[in-house]
Amino acid sequence: SFPEGCPVSYNFQRAHHSASTGTSSSSPSNNDVLDAREGIVKSVSLNTNKKRFEFQIERRESTSKSQAPLLDNAREDDIAYAIHCPVMVTVTSNNATAALSDNEKEVEGEILFAKPVNDEDNGKMS
Repeated sequence: SFPEGCPVSYNFQRAHHSASTGTSSSSPSNNDVLDAREGIVKSVSLNTNKKRFEFQIERRESTSKSQAPLLDNAREDDIAYAIHCPVMVTVTSNNATAALSDNEKEVEGEILFAKPVNDEDNGKMS
């Protein structure tokens, strides 16, 4: 899913953004946006008790070269490919039946919008 070295967004939180003032708050409204941290996957482990993958992520923040990198942990339901992350997309015609058959091809793409798998507002998986 998210291999080591993969750029990701994680730690998603809803924040209200006021276009008129340019400020953020935590009160819900129609102007809610998803804020998230960005980083690079450093390691992946399987939590066998909870039956889920957990990721150690190096934050993308400016730090001095002498300072140790900032590492965070993220669950698999609170992580997404980062915006502009390169991906391969399989394009399938309506009548394709087998993987990468004559009716399919892979093309290069990039992530345009990052959203976690689990939406906390409604509990549904995306």
